[in-house]
Amino acid sequence: MLYKLKLEKIRKEKAKENIKLIRKEIESKDLDIKIENFIDAYSLKNSKEDIKKQIINNDIIAAHFAKDPSKQNLGEKLIEELDIGFKKLPSNGKYSVRFDDEGNIKRENRPEYTKTDQNIQKQQIMNKEGGIGPKNIQKRREEHRIINMQM
Repeated sequence: MLYKLKLEKIRKEKAKENIKLIRKEIESKDLDIKIENFIDAYSLKNSKEDIKKQIINNDIIAAHFAKDPSKQNLGEKLIEELDIGFKKLPSNGKYSVRFDDEGNIKRENRPEYTKTDQNIQKQQIMNKEGGIGPKNIQKRREEHRIINMQM
């Protein structure tokens, strides 16, 4: 029970920290992209600057754009910090440990050619062919805005 209480306290602290961090990084390119995607996804009439002002002044809006603390491995970090004999296993590399469908430990190395490698290659091909790479996303956003303005 102590673990759960401590983890919840850490999660709340991290959430506040992440809100402060997003406000510090208000002019970052990554946040600009998040805001543009948000505006496009909900077909909002607000400008990027309007949303940035909301992030600065409104905790709820800031929390929406901040990192989600539940995705920051806080439980694993707490276990290591408590030093109760548990050790985080490496997720990849020479000493990684994997489990098969039956729960048996497998100590095999990852295959050289993985799904991630395939995704990277697909992305590279799409970028060359005018697909969904970063340069093309901006172009498509502009086309989308022009179409919306014409409607």
